[in-house]
Amino acid sequence: VRTGVATYTDESGLIQEAVANTVRVDHSLGYPAMLIEPSATNLVTYSEDFSLSPWTKNNVTVVDNSTTSPDGSLNAVKLVESATTSTHFTWAQATTTAVSHSFSLFAKAGERKRIGLRDNQIGNTAVFDLESGSVISGSGGSITQAANGFFRITMTATYAAAGTRHEIYVLPDNATTSNTSYTGDGTSGVYIWGAQLETGSVATSYIPTS
Repeated sequence: VRTGVATYTDESGLIQEAVANTVRVDHSLGYPAMLIEPSATNLVTYSEDFSLSPWTKNNVTVVDNSTTSPDGSLNAVKLVESATTSTHFTWAQATTTAVSHSFSLFAKAGERKRIGLRDNQIGNTAVFDLESGSVISGSGGSITQAANGFFRITMTATYAAAGTRHEIYVLPDNATTSNTSYTGDGTSGVYIWGAQLETGSVATSYIPTS
């Protein structure tokens, strides 16, 4: 029993949708298995539309439909740094409660190889290398391989009951903290798709929102 659509990874590694009340046969572990997980809600209201107003841009621009996303469509965006000396990031706000939350995103290296996640409430941060597929720094960070050169990166932390900004940073290749200031060139960036914020200490299957 499941009241709505849900996603899973097919045998080709692509993210697919299953209709309500159907079994999902997931291949994300390299073999087929029934996907059973707790119900979850994506608190990010526009999970793929980073050009829209819920996402505030700070010294970055968004180029839509820049590369093929993990669902096989040409709908991933490029987050491009501005030619200024500052931090380069986009953020969206969501109301959290005093429990563990997981903030996840699909990301792929462009001219920049590192990306950061951060929340502005407790200052939790995680930095990921999208070339080596590794967590560079930060508490509660994890990274897993996805389709079409993407990784799914996740940062888990416990917040208070408040509105919390969740931030995505473009970073230079030597960065070890998310809010690193550097001089951008106006063209370099990383590819992103599928932002998700949910309660719980692990990221569940992707929940698209619009």
